Amino acid sequence: MPGIRHNESFINAQGGALVDQNGIGYSSLIRSKRNHTGVIGVSFDKKSGAYIARLMYHGRYVLNRATRSFDEAVELRRQAEQEYFKANEMHD
Repeated sequence: MPGIRHNESFINAQGGALVDQNGIGYSSLIRSKRNHTGVIGVSFDKKSGAYIARLMYHGRYVLNRATRSFDEAVELRRQAEQEYFKANEMHD
């Protein structure tokens, strides 16, 4: 039985692949219209009053940190991108 990542029926039902050819999720690369901070991978949690910096790489979170500072959250995300993504992967 093929895995979900290679199951054509599953991929078609989702409207296409959820990751690019490098295994990076499109949600980590493309800013959604639901993004209110203006930075991919940085969100604001109203309940805690903190900004959350996240990055998913090959199906697992390699960054999931909370901070009170928007600028710090953006910097955490940028550092993680530099560490995990090659420049050509970000702009293919």
